[in-house]
Amino acid sequence: MYSRAATAARGGNKILDFITGTAMLLLFLYGLYMVWYNIQVYREGFLGDDLLKFKPTPEADRYLSLEELAAINPDVIGWVTLDDTNIDFPIVQG
Repeated sequence: MYSRAATAARGGNKILDFITGTAMLLLFLYGLYMVWYNIQVYREGFLGDDLLKFKPTPEADRYLSLEELAAINPDVIGWVTLDDTNIDFPIVQG
């Protein structure tokens, strides 16, 4: 009787070890995915040269570049720039 209980306990321990190991592996893989995802989001947060060519400049005689951007995308209503940050984007309203 004692050997059956010990065998059942060892079998139960193996099952719990497998479930725990699988859960830890899945959580580790999910953590790696979230790190990768955050890196991708961070990279896309920087503005490329494709939009910066339309940024209005105060030195220009006229602000036609924002109008040109509005001609390409009629939802454009302005441009936001925060000094000393990476925030330099057109504002759109849908």
